[in-house]
Amino acid sequence: MGNRDINDSSLERPGVLKDVKVVMVGPAKCGKTALVQRFVNDTFYDSYTPTGFEKYSTRCKIGEFSVDFSIWDTSGSGAYDTIRPLAYQDANVFLLCFNIGDPESLDLAVNKWYLEIRNHCASAPVILCGCRADARNDKETITYLAHAHKMPVTAEQALMASKHVSAVAYVETASAYVSKAVPEAFELAAQAALGLLNSKKNPPKKKKFGGSQSPLPNKPHIKNEIKGKAKNCCIM
Repeated sequence: MGNRDINDSSLERPGVLKDVKVVMVGPAKCGKTALVQRFVNDTFYDSYTPTGFEKYSTRCKIGEFSVDFSIWDTSGSGAYDTIRPLAYQDANVFLLCFNIGDPESLDLAVNKWYLEIRNHCASAPVILCGCRADARNDKETITYLAHAHKMPVTAEQALMASKHVSAVAYVETASAYVSKAVPEAFELAAQAALGLLNSKKNPPKKKKFGGSQSPLPNKPHIKNEIKGKAKNCCIM
């Protein structure tokens, strides 16, 4: 099932069931598995267990459509570099993940993982996803990074990275907490896969991280408008 199959006239029929293959990609320990498990099972485990390849399935209502998600959680380990791309076949959308509490993971997402995605899948939309948004206020994380003269990734840095890789959107999530951020990330992924992001009938929700509604800046003014502000969702 490729991108061609889901962008057809059936999108005009409310209630139609669509299949969407989401591939999770990013550095090890960045929060990919926690994000999927919170979405699919509404669970969170604080301990880290290395991922090989896991496939999850769930069905959700996205606007007027029912969506069957097939979510492929890939390993960030170098040991899987040669076989990981097998999961990219027929992907409808990629969630390119990094850990907001680890600036190096954003560099890896841009300079390694995005290039790998495009080397094997040239056209599927990419959403940059900042995991662990709560790290910006975590004293232990801030103290640890301060020793290396670093700080958590800012919303401005992430949005600039999104523009650099031509991501269709940037989202932030915190899987340790029950919030609207996680399901909205996958809702956005479905909208991107189905070609609905620019639909006037089903505009994406734009909310400040934490739940309160707040309009997002237009692209030409992103740098000035987002400085010092963490947004949960921004359409590029």
